[in-house]
Amino acid sequence: MENAVKTGQRRTTLLIALAVIVVAAGIGAWLYYDKSRGGEAAAQTEAKKPGKGRGGKAGDGGPIPVAAEAAQTGNIPIYLSGLGTVVPMRTVIVRSRVDGELVRVNFTEGQYVKEGEVLAQVDPRPFQVQLDQAEGQLIKDQALLANARIDLERYQTLFQQDSIAKQQVDTQAALVRQYEGGVRTDQAMVDNARLQLTYARITAPISGRLGLRQVDPGNIVHASDANGVVVITEIQPVTVVFSLPQDNLPAVLQRMKGNAKLAVEAWDRGFRVKLGNCCICCVFTICDSSWFCVFTSTPPAATTSMVVVWLETESCGSTVAAAPTVTSTRLVNLANPVAVTVSS
Repeated sequence: MENAVKTGQRRTTLLIALAVIVVAAGIGAWLYYDKSRGGEAAAQTEAKKPGKGRGGKAGDGGPIPVAAEAAQTGNIPIYLSGLGTVVPMRTVIVRSRVDGELVRVNFTEGQYVKEGEVLAQVDPRPFQVQLDQAEGQLIKDQALLANARIDLERYQTLFQQDSIAKQQVDTQAALVRQYEGGVRTDQAMVDNARLQLTYARITAPISGRLGLRQVDPGNIVHASDANGVVVITEIQPVTVVFSLPQDNLPAVLQRMKGNAKLAVEAWDRGFRVKLGNCCICCVFTICDSSWFCVFTSTPPAATTSMVVVWLETESCGSTVAAAPTVTSTRLVNLANPVAVTVSS
């Protein structure tokens, strides 16, 4: 009897607990559903406000207002893209023009030098000795020439007095001419010695940027050295060589035949930094690619860069700048094109 009572109490407790759980679950579901309906209602209310939804003003996916204007005729800018390579106009290997010991170097690697600046000095003492020797020989021969001329004047006077033979006068005149030739030879020797002494000072033949030093002071340099002393690269002005597709060549050549000046802009690889302005100086073709030699007055900062070629239109007062995002492979309206642009 006692066991039956306990069993009944346990069943009652389990039923009560199960009822509590069901009620709690129902309340939770009702709260979640009510919250969802409240969010949808708020969204619908927000959508009905002015400026929102499909019928509202610009923004949040709404339409953008468009203003209508009268149609006009004009030139469309045409852009051509190409990757250019910076090529110096002149690169000079500076060599010593005389043989001797290199006693001094007056430059540092990477330095920008101007034409005529002294870069290095070869030992000048042997050339100074040669100059002194040549000047001494010149003075000696000049003295002999002066004495021979005096004797010639005397012989001519005696011949007029019928005191000597004509042969003696002729011999003395020939001796004077001989000394004159010797003096001219000596003068040439002096000039050559001075020139060699000048060559002992190694100067920059052009303005540009210096490379690495090839010889250190104390070494014997020769005029026949292959590496020379240093290499100078001219960077202002500089050339940019780039290619364009073959299909664009006839149209560009047509503009150049009409004496049109195709201006060029050089940009970095990312088309963010403008390196300089330039213009096309020549055009030549290799196989199926057309190449343009571009002249610029501003030294680019890298060995490769983007080049932008554009042409000012005759009917428009302002120049259309090249947009890096606009690239065209066709040339249209070439009668008065606005621009021809080369970019990467």
